[in-house]
Amino acid sequence: VCREARDGTCGRHAEKVRADRAGAGERIDKQRKSETGRIVKAAKTCEEVVDGAPDQAGKCAKGKCISIGENRVCTQCGKMATEAPKNGVCTNLTSDTAVCATKDSGKCTKCAGDSFMYKGGCYERSDSLGATICEAANSNGVCTAAKPGYFVPPSDTDASHDSIVSCGDTTGVTLNTKTYIGVAGCTTCDKPTVASDNTPKAATCTACGDGKLVKTVDSVTSCVEEADCNNGYFVDTNGEKKCSACANTCKTCSGAEANQCTSCQDTDKKYLKKDSPTDSTGTCVAAAGCTDGNYIDEAAKTCSTCASAGTTGCKTCVKKDGVVTCTSCEDSQKFGLNKKSCLAKCPTNSQTGSDSVCKCNDGFTPSEDSTACTQCHSSCLTCSAAGESSCTACTEGTHFLGATSGQTGKCISCGDATGSGDWKGVTGCAKCTKPNTAGAATCTECTGDLYLKTDGSTTSCVAAEQCNNGFFPNDSVDGKKKCLPCSDNANGGIENCAECSLLPSASRSSTVLVTCTKCENSKYLKSDGSGCVDDASGCASGTEFPKEDTEKGNRCVSCGDQTDGIADCKTCSKTDTTLKCSACTLDTKKPNATGTACVACSITDCASCDKENVCTKCDDSKIVKTAAGVTSCVTEAQCTGAEGFFVKTNGSTETCEACGDENCATCAVEGNSKCSKCKTTGDKTYLKVESGSTGTCVEASQCGPAAFPKDDSESGNKCVSCGDTTNGITNCTECTAPAQGKTKPACTKCTGKYLKTAPDGTTTCVEQGECTSDSFPVTNAQTGNKCLSCGDETSGVPNCVKCAAPASAGGKPACSECGSGYKLEGGACVSTGANLSSGAIAGIFITAVVVMGGLVGFLCWWFLCRGKA
Repeated sequence: VCREARDGTCGRHAEKVRADRAGAGERIDKQRKSETGRIVKAAKTCEEVVDGAPDQAGKCAKGKCISIGENRVCTQCGKMATEAPKNGVCTNLTSDTAVCATKDSGKCTKCAGDSFMYKGGCYERSDSLGATICEAANSNGVCTAAKPGYFVPPSDTDASHDSIVSCGDTTGVTLNTKTYIGVAGCTTCDKPTVASDNTPKAATCTACGDGKLVKTVDSVTSCVEEADCNNGYFVDTNGEKKCSACANTCKTCSGAEANQCTSCQDTDKKYLKKDSPTDSTGTCVAAAGCTDGNYIDEAAKTCSTCASAGTTGCKTCVKKDGVVTCTSCEDSQKFGLNKKSCLAKCPTNSQTGSDSVCKCNDGFTPSEDSTACTQCHSSCLTCSAAGESSCTACTEGTHFLGATSGQTGKCISCGDATGSGDWKGVTGCAKCTKPNTAGAATCTECTGDLYLKTDGSTTSCVAAEQCNNGFFPNDSVDGKKKCLPCSDNANGGIENCAECSLLPSASRSSTVLVTCTKCENSKYLKSDGSGCVDDASGCASGTEFPKEDTEKGNRCVSCGDQTDGIADCKTCSKTDTTLKCSACTLDTKKPNATGTACVACSITDCASCDKENVCTKCDDSKIVKTAAGVTSCVTEAQCTGAEGFFVKTNGSTETCEACGDENCATCAVEGNSKCSKCKTTGDKTYLKVESGSTGTCVEASQCGPAAFPKDDSESGNKCVSCGDTTNGITNCTECTAPAQGKTKPACTKCTGKYLKTAPDGTTTCVEQGECTSDSFPVTNAQTGNKCLSCGDETSGVPNCVKCAAPASAGGKPACSECGSGYKLEGGACVSTGANLSSGAIAGIFITAVVVMGGLVGFLCWWFLCRGKA
């Protein structure tokens, strides 16, 4: 009972409920006219709750809408506390229990009257939707007879469970411990028999949807695609189209009879035997059932007649290696060509062999159907067919068969390098032998002026000029032209020779045709190319020496060899890697001091030379001097007395060497590029010391900024350090050359001190406190600290003569006294003569001096004259 509230809430709620019910009824009962004008019921719809509002009246919970035919119905309502599906529509059943007797969580849990339960809702038999799935219902909430497409479980139905199941519902319903289900894809069915406990029992499908066929296996039905109706089944179009089983011996078939097999099961009866070769089906038989005029094809698993394989007259036949041949003939007959038939007489150009089989004569081969002998291709000696690729034998010596033993192929000319497949001849070859495997033939003789070359297992025919790189041509070896290895000493080569060249005709002997240029197996080549010796000990002592060379080969080199020996050397010796000449071939030359060359020597007092007229050792008491590439012999005193030279000691040897710097007058013995004194001529006459007392000669302008040029005619001009305590300015780090008339430089930057410049231009580096009353300190780490004049035009107070340091960095000094003619006003010095020019001021000054002079003269006269009086 709703009692009226003062704010009218109860009244508005009642109106909303009536509106909801009216809307639901309208959705269910609304009628529309069809295109024919007949009044029909509209299909029901199912609307789900929106996100965020699950408790909406008259709407289905998320994902709980299903289809029944063209209708969409709800299986669980969103407003779970008060609503449940009635005839597929969410309805407030708080007080309405005539159809849905009990409910819970938005579902009906028990149906009443002539309604029945289906998928969480109660459906009335009298409702149009309930009538589409249920044929009859009792008064206890149970459907007792189903409409087509549905079935009623055979037992245990009650008002609290679904009493009807769709033929395609694979979930079904469980009643007590028995489960009943439909068949996937099934549209009509017969209900199942009573199920066993805990074992689902499926309906028997009688029709499938989506073009699928009903397939029955061991009394169990399923819906399959037509393409999947195979492996012992076939598409049965007799009556309702379905997937029916073949006879038990068939793997595939076109009908249910035993003679309608198209392939057989892998059992003892696995061979398909057809009554006629043109039949599309046959019977499955065992091997014993395939005899007399038939043969078994193991690959195809068939039993076929001998005649179907193209044989004629066979009593029995067999298929082997893909070919069907006769195995026996009738009496008085013999086997035809290739045993493909049984004949009374062999064909033309054939004869009977010892095995009673007809064989074609040489040069002929059986025709494709083995009924006649046809002539072989002109290139074949014998063949298996008429084509050029069907040869079985070739003309020996000049041709070979391009196929492995027992196979057919082309007859290839010995000179045909194109060949057939991988079987090839050799260009320019006249005679050859067949290779053991596919590849190039082995040539035994070449055509014309070509030479037969054998390199390992490979043969080729080459011209004389191509017979090199370890080979040489010989025009007559067993009457043939051959390109032979250099090591073939039996036919004009040299034993153990790896590379060679032909000797001129006049130099050849009956046994040697070549000169060797490289030996094999690390042996040593004689210097004249006449042979190879086993090791270095085989080289001629005194006139040859051994040389190891992994690239060009080991050799015995003559002492005078232009490349590896010593030119013009006659005799020599070699220790380790050092070659030393002991005598030269020319009287005008002799070995140098190290024995590495034969050179001419014409330098006075020279004991030995290196290269032509380049002295390497002088007579006793003299040393070698080298000046501008020219050598001479001088005394030590002559060396040190020459400008730009010094005596260099190297072990026990002394030489006179030029300084490394052309500007040096004298230089250090060690590191001769460092001067100790510079020449007085040229631009670079100042010594800039770099280490100790030595350095580099530079121009005067190159001394700075840390040094200044100082002339010294005795010790030599030098770059003197700005801070030199004798000639420079103490604590000065950068300076310029002394001004005219000055002996010391002008400092431009001090080290940690303050640069002070006197009125006469003299500079000093002082402490900050020494910037006295006429100057003030300015600190600058980059340009250097300075004592600036109080009257400095930039940083000071113009015309100021006394001042105090600025109160802050970068500020102006505090002026305390101005210069003559100026007075201090507001920290600045202003002129006292206002508009007087400097000329006027000078005139006044001169006049004052004259007046003062006259006055002094007068007084002197006065006192002197008056005193005498």
